[in-house]
Amino acid sequence: IALIPKAPDSHTSQSFMNDPLAQKFINCMMFDGKKSLSQKIFRKALESIKMTQLSRRQATSEDVETDPLAVFHGAFQNVMPVMGTRGVRKGGRLYQVPVPLHPNRRRFLAIKWLITAARERSGPRRSNKMPDRLAAELLDAFNNQGSAIKRKQDLNRLTEANRAFAHFRW
Repeated sequence: IALIPKAPDSHTSQSFMNDPLAQKFINCMMFDGKKSLSQKIFRKALESIKMTQLSRRQATSEDVETDPLAVFHGAFQNVMPVMGTRGVRKGGRLYQVPVPLHPNRRRFLAIKWLITAARERSGPRRSNKMPDRLAAELLDAFNNQGSAIKRKQDLNRLTEANRAFAHFRW
């Protein structure tokens, strides 16, 4: 029996324009006040994610997430760090003390890492465009791979290595 997908409620919208996290991401990606260009890049990246996930769903029999906003939020949750370090001066030495991060700082770091990883990403000639690079980085982050996830793991390693200095936290 084929399942018929349920239509969304009339008060909900699939538009990324109504998503505050997507808007924050777009604003951080923006250069020189060109918000429409940033929105276009984000929209094309979401379209690319949708096409990639649909082709993956057809190729394999496994369950694949096809909602691009859900992929974006999943990637974002995977990239957000929990702990960070703060420099504390004690006895003439500077110690990197692990501290829990404020939710705004966690969000900022995740946005910064995703955008930086997408901008620095290189690949074949076709995927040299920013929407393709952003889509590839978001899919990698959704699958716990890629540069942004590596940055998060590096920060986690740093906090684990400096766990002995946690008693210096005020």
